[in-house]
Amino acid sequence: MKIKSAYVLNYESNGKINTLKLPFEEEQLDNLSNFVKNPSDNRIPDITDTNNENFNSPKRYSVHFNWKYVDDQNSTFNEENKDPQIVILENLFSKFNENNNLLQKSEDIFGKNKEFLYSTVVYETEELSDKANTQHLYLYLLKKSLAVSNRVGLFSLPKRIGSTKAHALEAQEVTDGFYLPQKDCVCSFHKKIVEGNKKAENVVETVKVYDGLTFSELFCLEEMRKQYAENTIDRFNDTDNPLTLTRDKVKVKFMTDTNELDIEKVKNRICNDDKLVTTFARFKGTKSSTIQKIGIDKLEQALDRLKAYVESDATAKFSIINIPSIDKEKLEIFVTEDQVPILAALLENKVIERILDKSIRVPYFE
Repeated sequence: MKIKSAYVLNYESNGKINTLKLPFEEEQLDNLSNFVKNPSDNRIPDITDTNNENFNSPKRYSVHFNWKYVDDQNSTFNEENKDPQIVILENLFSKFNENNNLLQKSEDIFGKNKEFLYSTVVYETEELSDKANTQHLYLYLLKKSLAVSNRVGLFSLPKRIGSTKAHALEAQEVTDGFYLPQKDCVCSFHKKIVEGNKKAENVVETVKVYDGLTFSELFCLEEMRKQYAENTIDRFNDTDNPLTLTRDKVKVKFMTDTNELDIEKVKNRICNDDKLVTTFARFKGTKSSTIQKIGIDKLEQALDRLKAYVESDATAKFSIINIPSIDKEKLEIFVTEDQVPILAALLENKVIERILDKSIRVPYFE
């Protein structure tokens, strides 16, 4: 990756884009280019032609948009055919071309409480040839851990001390600054313009998303977050290869008192609560999740502690009817519509850890 320009970016829920260009010299950009890692394009499915009703919410995916431009009266361009990811990144690309406001000092990207006012760092690259011009944007999350405040660092200088082989060191104080992200690209945007016959131009735009949930949060794609949450419920409900819980592979059964619960009611219950949407959208069922590290006995213990809590504490904000039940022989946990929040609590690492440590606190009932 040979970086041409770098920016900080914040995207607001109303669609407003705030950007500042980082004032690097060419030599500095060349040095930065040596450290920033290109994202891996392996196993990224193209979902451009996927029917929205069957969209299975992949965590990594790409979308594209092709059109041909001859002149203002002759074009295959159709805005309605664009996926929302294309629209967002295309607007961002245009913003960079229009706005070259420079970051005056590093302190300007911090708020009063030293929080970042910008969520993302964007690296721009370009490829030119006789017939084509391709421009790329790579977006990396500006995490809180990258902030540097009131620190002194030691840096090696090219010169050596006297006749020794030791490099001279220089101490530099940083009042408010930040490290530039080098890995874990969230998404990228690619625009290729190819010259054709009779001055026609073929335009191909592609968005590659490497972290679907973070992309959704950065660009306020609430509906996409809901799709991820619904996809998690569909995985629990899958009859062929269901998503299970604990080391013992406990199946989740959504039920009424006597029958199977309409799965759409479960989804509606989740999608009407932002906390539930976030939990189910984020849950992947990997072995690193706390609930996947425990056995069914520990799961039963957690549920028993919740029952004991509501029976002994009049200030409890939930009741016995909100707590799921399990069948240890069949390896199943039964969840009604009213019990979905407790299921969500079990999926969250910190919450289930508190329950097992006898520190009961379920955020969905607060």
